[in-house]
Amino acid sequence: TAATLGALALFAMPELAMAEGQYPWAGPVRGVLDPALNLGQFLMLLRVVVSWYPEINLNKLPYNLFAWPTEPLLRPTRMVIPPAFGVDIRYVGASN
Repeated sequence: TAATLGALALFAMPELAMAEGQYPWAGPVRGVLDPALNLGQFLMLLRVVVSWYPEINLNKLPYNLFAWPTEPLLRPTRMVIPPAFGVDIRYVGASN
């Protein structure tokens, strides 16, 4: 059941149980950050896949829906990590 899985998760990660006990704001913050970070990872994955097709214009719908939010993360890496052998590897730098 869900209660058993929740108890097992707290047993496996007791620091989460302590954090929520000591800091009552930790649960709501985690509830907001988890989906936001998952959405960010999904958008970055879409950006990586679309980067394999250079003929796609990232300023047109639907591509701009995931290109524009990920651009601020990729812009600094573009100056530091040049393309290697024609492959754009800046996504590796942005994901670390």
